[in-house]
Amino acid sequence: MTFKRQPISRPWSQNDDEELGRLAAQGATVLRATAAMGRRSQIIKKRAAELGLKLVGMREAKRRVRALAELEASGDRFVTHS
Repeated sequence: MTFKRQPISRPWSQNDDEELGRLAAQGATVLRATAAMGRRSQIIKKRAAELGLKLVGMREAKRRVRALAELEASGDRFVTHS
């Protein structure tokens, strides 16, 4: 009796690459991309690097959240131009 092994990782399609590109353009974290694409974080990081994409790491995301919280606490407001 012979068993066929399941592939460790499913191949990346053009649509998968485009979705990863959209997530990176939106400033998504690796964790968000992992959840959105249903793939392991190591695989997401590797493919993003191969495509030259930058995903935000958790440390950077937390730093950004802290910076925004400090801005709000200090009373500073964002200036928007219409």
